[in-house]
Order: sequence, then C-alpha cells, then structure tokens
Amino acid sequence: MRSCATGSAFPLPRDSPTVSGVPGAQRQSTDVGPLFQGLIMPTKLLILAVAVNAVIGQLLLKRALVTMGGRAALASIPKFLMAASVSPWIYASLAIQGLGYFLWMVLISREKLGVAAASVAAGFYVLMAFSAWALYGEALTPLQWFGLAFITTGVVCMGFGTA
Repeated sequence: MRSCATGSAFPLPRDSPTVSGVPGAQRQSTDVGPLFQGLIMPTKLLILAVAVNAVIGQLLLKRALVTMGGRAALASIPKFLMAASVSPWIYASLAIQGLGYFLWMVLISREKLGVAAASVAAGFYVLMAFSAWALYGEALTPLQWFGLAFITTGVVCMGFGTA
C-alpha cells in the first residue's frame, strides 16, 4: 500500500500506469468492466437519470412523511421510527435512492466529480422546484427562482470548460 507521502493511501497494483510520471495517477480507461457492461448510455443522459432519480426519491420521502402525519409525526422519535419502519413509501424511497447510488457510481467513473456533482445538482434543483410545485403546491419566490437560474447558469459554464 502506498503511503500518504507517496501520493495515495489506497492500494494500487505495482504495474499500474502513471500519467506524466506522477505516482498513483492513472489513465482513464474506456473499458467499463463486466459490472457496467450493459449500462452504456451517454453521460448527459446519465446526469439526467441521476437527477430524476434523486427527485423521485425525495418526492417519495415527502409522501411518506405526509402520510405519517407530517411535522407532528416527528414529535415522538420512537413512534416515528416505528411508523417509518412499516411505511411502503419509505421503502420505495430507499430503493429508488439505492438505484441512484449505483447510477452515481457509474457517472463519477466517467466524469470529473465536480462537474458531475454540479450538473446533477442543477438538474435536481430545477426538477425538484417544478415537481414540488406541481405535486404539493409549494411555490418559490421570484428571488428564489433568480437564484435557481443563477446556479443553473454557473453549471452550464462549468460544462463549457470540459473537453
């Protein structure tokens, strides 16, 4: 195992390729391996899939909390935990978020972490705002919409910076 002084605390094979002679730096491979072999989709579509998945997971979680009594349900944590442990909405949310975690792993294996996180977050913010408005009647103020547009513009700028 390499030490922090040599660049990485994670074990790397001795014959791993280096980039520009930097120890521990590895070349990006286009081989996705047997686990991801059947999941070949364009990166932009994968970003959208992760964002949509996150929105669906949060909407299911909100539905679970509404059916359990909303904010009042949190007054007694033990009672809330018991209700949550039998809620099908909680289980559905966990399943969707588990799928999202898998999709996220595929995405960050292809894209820079900062670009992937910002892109998914911007998609999430926009989709969540519209979904919350459509399903729960939650509205944003004009200043909040401006902030959302500002964040989305920043993400678009980040995307132009990639090759």
